[in-house]
Amino acid sequence: MPASAEYAASGSTTRSLDALAHVLEALAGRSLSVQWLTDDPGSSATSRPILRADAVLLPPSGSPDQHLAAIAHAAAHLLFSRPAQATGKLKPMGIAMASAIEDARVEHLLIKRYPGLRALLLQQARIACQQAQGPDGSFADLVARLNLALLDPSYATDDYWVSKGRQLFNAHESSLDDHATLRNVASVLANDLGQMRVRMNLQGYAVPCRHGDDNSYLWQYEHTSEHSLASVDTAPTRAGTPAGAGDTTPQAQELARYSYPEWDYRLDRHRQRWTTVIERAFVAPAMRAPRVSIRPTALDHRVRLRRQWEGEDIDLDAATELMIDRRTGSLGDARIHRRSGRSPRHHSLLLLLDLSTSANDVVDGRTVLSLECQAALALVAAARANRDRVAVHGFSSNTREQVDYWRLSEFGSAEPAALELSLASVRACHSTRIGAAIRHAAANLSTEHHGSRHLVLLSDGEASDVDVFDTNYLREDAAAAVREARRAGIHVFCLALDSQAGPALGRIFGHGNTRSVLRPSALPLALRQLHEQLGRA
Repeated sequence: MPASAEYAASGSTTRSLDALAHVLEALAGRSLSVQWLTDDPGSSATSRPILRADAVLLPPSGSPDQHLAAIAHAAAHLLFSRPAQATGKLKPMGIAMASAIEDARVEHLLIKRYPGLRALLLQQARIACQQAQGPDGSFADLVARLNLALLDPSYATDDYWVSKGRQLFNAHESSLDDHATLRNVASVLANDLGQMRVRMNLQGYAVPCRHGDDNSYLWQYEHTSEHSLASVDTAPTRAGTPAGAGDTTPQAQELARYSYPEWDYRLDRHRQRWTTVIERAFVAPAMRAPRVSIRPTALDHRVRLRRQWEGEDIDLDAATELMIDRRTGSLGDARIHRRSGRSPRHHSLLLLLDLSTSANDVVDGRTVLSLECQAALALVAAARANRDRVAVHGFSSNTREQVDYWRLSEFGSAEPAALELSLASVRACHSTRIGAAIRHAAANLSTEHHGSRHLVLLSDGEASDVDVFDTNYLREDAAAAVREARRAGIHVFCLALDSQAGPALGRIFGHGNTRSVLRPSALPLALRQLHEQLGRA
């Protein structure tokens, strides 16, 4: 029995997945696991299959034909696409356009090898064109019509852009085996959309054809920024000084990796082990880089305790007051000794800096990043003067697979100069996956067992990342992370450097737990005032 017929004849869910795996192996010559993407079919309206190197994940809400077409599409990528391509400087619309052209290229090649699949794939393209996500002329509508035009020569269209895309694609029909040959076509079409003022709905866009995967197989986002290489793989060296030869410039080191869940409001559940947080630190060449996560050390607040029942010497003020009380006929307080001891620790505060690309913006002649660093140093000085325990960490993200988490100073650290060196070495890059960063910061704060615990995020924007088009998704995940931290006894607060981002951050942190700083130059003072407010809480 042919593999496709075996799938059509299969009854149970398990047999269906097994049959689809056989179809994939028959088409692509590779054995991959086929699994359902979610247990909640009702919330899969915009879900798309996910192709990985080891598995294909399918939304269970699709029809048998859609599932079969998804397997055929995955086989086309496995056979003819180059995975994990660098996005370079491509913007979201450019990535989506290049992905659409690549989808058409590999499906053409698959149909050449297996002509019987044309009817199945053409059926799905027609359904997508009829059920386009946006109104006529929107980005989603145009891409859906282009997909159909590239697959169906008989499809008639009077849209100039769709006709131009078909003409450019057909001009390269003899060289479809070269994956790079159509990248220029995608660039031209994306540029035309920009000239036409067509905007891409980043919040709700999904690949128009429901059988098409989400294209995460095609792209490797960790190479999208030069800052990624500069801040992680290499470290700046002083002019004329070889690295490691008396150089005290801190080097970037990876400490450990952690997996965290992420809240999907559409599924109303956590995606387990969905994000990867990579702990990093700047370590001077003369120091030995730690191989495990840095643990906070206790800070010894030794003081002279007054008005004690017993001790090493006399508390002169208390003794004087006692003598006056006795002469006036009062009993007075007989605790007149002093002894060494420790003062109570008021609270532990972790300052979390947003180190995304927007921190490179210049305000009043200074970058946002430099203002954040100045504010961090001011807060640390104020906290130490008040004998509070304070740490400074920072984060940025480059898809869910790479949430960089920088440990810039630790609880109990007594080296302000080391913090200054770390802050001088940090670079702002990538995006802002707030939820993952808050979960890891809360995990670090959970080791602080004395006094109240406070987490303060310093950010100039709302949650975003290059692999998520629905901004509500990361906003809801960040709000869930805040709720989780508060249930663990951690007070979470946010200082917003952008007044326009204030409302969005307010929805994440709750009313009364955010404050917008209208003048960036006032940030250090605002942070010190917030520290005083938290100390009174």
